[in-house]
Amino acid sequence: MSFSCSLCGVQIALSHWLPGTVWEILFKVLAGVMATGVLVYTGFVLNSVKAVSLWNSPLLPLLFATCGLLGGFGVSTMIALYDSQVDLHAAETGSTFLLIVNALLIAVYLWRAVRRDETGKISVVDQMRGKAAPAFWIGVIVLGIAAPLVVALFGYFSGEVVPAVLMTGVICEMIGGLSVRYCLLKVGIYRPLFSRPSYLNPSISNPRGV
Repeated sequence: MSFSCSLCGVQIALSHWLPGTVWEILFKVLAGVMATGVLVYTGFVLNSVKAVSLWNSPLLPLLFATCGLLGGFGVSTMIALYDSQVDLHAAETGSTFLLIVNALLIAVYLWRAVRRDETGKISVVDQMRGKAAPAFWIGVIVLGIAAPLVVALFGYFSGEVVPAVLMTGVICEMIGGLSVRYCLLKVGIYRPLFSRPSYLNPSISNPRGV
């Protein structure tokens, strides 16, 4: 990640001091490749943990990627409010599209986890009704999905750009993205890959009485 941040820093410097040069284009490509790696690597790492049913899903890297991209479009929207070189309409449109995609992906992800096995079902129930329920319903559903959608609909029907409202929506999006990651990590339940031998089961009494 440090290397990726360094490449991005060099790219930003080249865009400022040497715009349009071969070096700027080269570092843009390198920074983009590294940023994509940072975007999805956590999802692939968690996906490889077969003992945690909630994590062991091919949708997890995609979910992490959409959450990261949604946050990126949110930051672009904030920058566009004060920098005319950034297209505000494009940033808002991309953010709204990814918000809908992210909401559908979360629903499909949880549905697949429930249908996969009992451990996944327990994780989802715990997320909705247990210790992670406040973070899920308030952080993910209300702040991460509902509030940004209300802001997007307000801007679409009113045709007005209210900086305070847009920034509130972006902050809610970021909180939602962090809440998604927190919930997935919090309710991941370990499922042993092998059954315990009978001699390790404390419920079975020792026949010798030792």
